[in-house]
Amino acid sequence: MSARSETGDERGNSAGLRRLLVFVASAFAFELLFVGWIAGSSWFTGYLRATAQASAWALRAFGCEATSVRSTLHLRAGPIELLRGCDGLEAIGLLALAILFLPLPWPRKLVAIALGGAVLLALNLVRVVSLALLWSGWPTAFETCHAVLWPIVFLLATVLLWRASSARMRPRSP
Repeated sequence: MSARSETGDERGNSAGLRRLLVFVASAFAFELLFVGWIAGSSWFTGYLRATAQASAWALRAFGCEATSVRSTLHLRAGPIELLRGCDGLEAIGLLALAILFLPLPWPRKLVAIALGGAVLLALNLVRVVSLALLWSGWPTAFETCHAVLWPIVFLLATVLLWRASSARMRPRSP
């Protein structure tokens, strides 16, 4: 028996810290996998192409002249090339990873990942379309929205989706 025994709070804090460290290590491994393999794959190139096509279709629905060739949107104001970072997939992967670490039953985890992924995919399409509209109509605002506003929106959306998933952990009152 040790001279100092751990209380329940100390054990809980220690377990929480371990879970956090494992999550951070897993997120780091995911980023290495994403940058090293996924972002260079033909699948990823096809995904960017599909995003450009969907964005061009949405822009035409708004009355804008837009076409896509490979992963580039062609607008009157000039081309916009979709690159790594224009995809929303890293946010989806990190959301999925964070949900996997929640103490939820597997069916709930899978539903939360699917719904959260769908919301982030839709948000990414809104992001690309809005940036293309800015590029066409208000080019001075494009860079600020591209580099500052949309990354914050994506981060907040990801955290809110994770929070909504974790809120399901609370036991229901009778």
